[in-house]
Amino acid sequence: MSSQKVDFIVQQTEDLQPASTGLKAGAALTLSRTDSNDLVQVMHEGTALGSVPNEQGRLLPVSLPACTVRSVRKQDGKVTQIVVRAVLLPTSADVCQHPGPAAATDGQPDELAGTTQLSKGQLELLVADESLRDMLRDSRLQEQIRAVDTAADREKALQDQFQNPEFKVFADKVLGCVAAV
Repeated sequence: MSSQKVDFIVQQTEDLQPASTGLKAGAALTLSRTDSNDLVQVMHEGTALGSVPNEQGRLLPVSLPACTVRSVRKQDGKVTQIVVRAVLLPTSADVCQHPGPAAATDGQPDELAGTTQLSKGQLELLVADESLRDMLRDSRLQEQIRAVDTAADREKALQDQFQNPEFKVFADKVLGCVAAV
């Protein structure tokens, strides 16, 4: 369950040129879907720099990854090319297809034997994530989590919940947080 790195060249238009002039390698960028979901914009400090090529934009997960500038090419003081790297973290589908149980430790209850436990750092990241807390205020998501937690066959219940788009977005967000540590 490793992350995948994807590099792409930002498709720029002339009117976006001023926003990219001070850009340097290593700068943090964000990705944002347009209202119609057919275009993924590359943003720096809230300003659009251009878009992700369509063929690569379609491959990005629902929960868009953060990315960084790999390189900036300039000619005559104008930016001619921006290469961006996105790191795609494992998704909930990856976890379900490739479970990775850890070895049981002494003193662990039987029901936790063979499961993976989060580290203190991972738990702290989850608690600190404001968007996760916002998601958890949704009563439907609470019911979906409760359905998994109280099911006799939790793995099957988890698989069933992945059919709900809101649950999948939540699971992907959780995995993104814990994979960062």
